[in-house]
Amino acid sequence: LATGELLAGIEWAATPLGPPESWPGPLVDTLRLMLTSEHGMALYWGTEFATLYNLGSSPIVGAKHPWALGRPYKDVFPEVWAHPVSSHFHYVIDTRKSMLIPDEPLIMERHGFPEQCYFDSSFQPVLLDDGTAGGVLQIITETTGRVLGERRLRLLSETGARTAGLLTPDEVAHVVAEVLGSYPEEIPFMGLYLASEPGKLRLAASAGLQPAAEEVSGSTADASEIVARLAQVAAEGAPATLPAASLTGGNTAGQHTAASWLPV
Repeated sequence: LATGELLAGIEWAATPLGPPESWPGPLVDTLRLMLTSEHGMALYWGTEFATLYNLGSSPIVGAKHPWALGRPYKDVFPEVWAHPVSSHFHYVIDTRKSMLIPDEPLIMERHGFPEQCYFDSSFQPVLLDDGTAGGVLQIITETTGRVLGERRLRLLSETGARTAGLLTPDEVAHVVAEVLGSYPEEIPFMGLYLASEPGKLRLAASAGLQPAAEEVSGSTADASEIVARLAQVAAEGAPATLPAASLTGGNTAGQHTAASWLPV
């Protein structure tokens, strides 16, 4: 359904906005403008910042659409309400000034799991007849794809530039770990193992968490699974995945549950 049809089917009396016949003119006018725009827009109204948005913003709301319509923002995205969104809204309401924030990073739960998201946002006050601000209009563009793409290209470029001309595998391993360690958003944990002798791998460098296994061989706990996966990676040239705890001794800080093995 189009957003206008969804709005028509909501029991507004049960929301912080109340029945539509009680809505002030600036709310109605701004909502009409928003619904006719193809650009992503959202309107947050009243002391609870009840959420309204158009079709262009529905992908940003994710799986919470259309449930989010009419609900207080703090109930829709509690993970970002306390910091930083509430401060944005209150600044606009209190000062009646606009805000422009490019590529703002937010960790949001839009599909049942935390996502690293980036947005270009313009926040504008919606003024009532008495000059006070009744709500906040947000014009929003998601920039996550561009920001992540640019960051990953920088990572690859820096890795290539800094490893060019290195003579030994150990030198390459240390430099790669140093570079990846400065990009924790992309590579939260990395262990780089080199073949020291047949059937045995030694840890040459790491970034993020320190792996529990300094050496992987037939005598290492869980080695049979690890060695089998490594052999598969080397033979097929394809990545494989196994629990990160196999190499971190369970020290995953509650964040990293799987490790991917990549052929080099």
